[in-house]
Amino acid sequence: MKSVLEGFVGTYTSRYSDLRGYWLHGQLSLDTSGYDIDLLSAPPEGETPLATAHRLAIRRFKEQLAKSGLHVALVRSAHLKVDIRRKPAEGWQGDHRSVGHMVHFVAIAEMDNGRSYKRDRWVFVAPHDPQKESRRLPADWGT
Repeated sequence: MKSVLEGFVGTYTSRYSDLRGYWLHGQLSLDTSGYDIDLLSAPPEGETPLATAHRLAIRRFKEQLAKSGLHVALVRSAHLKVDIRRKPAEGWQGDHRSVGHMVHFVAIAEMDNGRSYKRDRWVFVAPHDPQKESRRLPADWGT
C-alpha cells in the first residue's frame, strides 16, 4: 500500500491531472481551507473543477491499486485530504513567477487487517492563468 499511495499522490498532483487541458489544481478554489475526498466513494456527476478533482482522485487511486495487484476489497477506507495553507506563497507557474498557495495533499488508507498507511506531498498551486500556462492537446485532456 505504501507504493500505491506514493504513486497515487505523485500522479494526482502531476501536470497530467488536467481539466480542459490546463492543470486541474490551479482551477480549484483556493478560498477554502481544503477538502476531503473519499477514494472509495462513487464518482460524482458534474463538470465543476471540484467534481472533476473528485472523479480523477478516485480513478487515479484505483489505477494505482490495479498496477500493484492489490484488490480494492482489502482496503477498508481511503481518503485524500487537501489542506490549503492560507499564507500566500511565491512559486513557478510554467515559466513565470506567480503568487499562490502551498497545498498539502495527504493520502491515507486503512487496510482490512487494521494497518494504516499515509503518504503526502506539498505542492505550490497558483490560480489558473492561461497567459502563464501551457495547454495540453485536446487528445491528451484528462489522461
